[in-house]
Amino acid sequence: MMGKSDFGENKSSDSNENTQNAGEIDPENESIKKPPSLWFLATLGSTLVGCTVGGLIIGQVLDNVLKSYPVGTFTGTMLGIVLAVVTAWAQIKKFL
Repeated sequence: MMGKSDFGENKSSDSNENTQNAGEIDPENESIKKPPSLWFLATLGSTLVGCTVGGLIIGQVLDNVLKSYPVGTFTGTMLGIVLAVVTAWAQIKKFL
């Protein structure tokens, strides 16, 4: 069993370690990254909407040119969604 003197010695050695490390950079905390800004989140949302709507519009234009109504709209929308997810992942992964 530990006596009171054992606890006192641990406390003093812990406080010495904290004092010694006060001015040093902790290598464990170097990986901490800043959270995304409000501007970044607004840009991310705009990118998601823009890719999806852009794919939808391109699909509808192709449908009008090729006279194949549901195929172009569906394909354009799906490609827009895929592009939106890939773009969002590329932007978000720097915060993970």
